[in-house]
Amino acid sequence: MILRLFRKTNAKVPKPAKTLLETPGSPSTEIVDISGGRFWYNGIGKSLYSYFRFKKLRLDEISLNISIDGLPLYNSSNMQFWPILFNINEMPEAPVMTAAIFCGLTKPLSLSEYLGPMCAEINDLIEYGLDIAGKRVVVRLRAIIAAAQQLPEMYYKRAL
Repeated sequence: MILRLFRKTNAKVPKPAKTLLETPGSPSTEIVDISGGRFWYNGIGKSLYSYFRFKKLRLDEISLNISIDGLPLYNSSNMQFWPILFNINEMPEAPVMTAAIFCGLTKPLSLSEYLGPMCAEINDLIEYGLDIAGKRVVVRLRAIIAAAQQLPEMYYKRAL
């Protein structure tokens, strides 16, 4: 509605708000096929930027708790979600945020495809930090919460 008002004054603004806000056209283009199902990686940094867009970060350092677990979608189906969630340890009032979601009929079959993007991003965040509203924030990994028996046997047999 506001864009329509601007256009009436001959201002050169796009018609759809998506164009103005540079919203991706289709989230489905961000969903990729990986071994065992489909995978959407939103990203830790992207989730943090989104949260702190309207909130002021008063900390110089944050530590993240990452949680990985499977969720059955239906009692009568093998379809399941495997989200990668995280929270900021120093900010219990902040919501749990989504870094990624895997969906398939089995658990993720490739550890590198499933956890690789998160591991790469965590390494970058730890090394370089995060710039939020012009402020450099140190990022630390506090904990990874996951049950080893829920991962495919091939993952933890290799570690033994």
